[in-house]
Amino acid sequence: MTLSFASALAICVGIYYFATIINTATKGKIGTMFTVSLIFLIGFWTIIPKDIVSTSQLDKVADITNLIVLVHVGTLFKLKNLKQDWRVVVTTLSGILGITIVMLTVGRLIFGKSFSIASIPPLAGGMFATKIMMDAANAKGLVDIAVSVLLINSFQSFLCIPLIGFGVRRYSNELLVDYRKGITNNNINNITACRKSPAKAGLL
Repeated sequence: MTLSFASALAICVGIYYFATIINTATKGKIGTMFTVSLIFLIGFWTIIPKDIVSTSQLDKVADITNLIVLVHVGTLFKLKNLKQDWRVVVTTLSGILGITIVMLTVGRLIFGKSFSIASIPPLAGGMFATKIMMDAANAKGLVDIAVSVLLINSFQSFLCIPLIGFGVRRYSNELLVDYRKGITNNNINNITACRKSPAKAGLL
């Protein structure tokens, strides 16, 4: 089945809108991107054309928006905040270092050099790193590596998105309980500041 640009775009937007309804109805227990990924996965096996993303031109939109988001996120980092949250920084860097060491040693013995090196970005860096690694693999004609990288990232999403949602809801409930008891901390103060003035909170 061949879709026009308008039809492909309408289907993609409709799937995302349906996923947001599920997310709202379940109060975030079922994430939007989890539902979107599941629908596309089942759809590609059944009735959704495999070129629907390229037909809808959303891949080109993603290339542009990814750069904008990447620059924006970079401008939000402040040295003062990094110093205050040094434990988070150390934990993150330790995780990346651990993943790199494991994949370059154990992973290399099991899967080979090319696959082990290519798997580090999606494991340690998320979607942006996955996209960069896929482009590099495709440029060298390593289509199987590019597909494997995407599968690693997708599999992580299926496992991690529900876990992240559970953790965020639990932590938010703890903050809400403290707030109702009149207990304040830096996180609650930051949330209050964001509500009153996003610009002053450093979000704009």
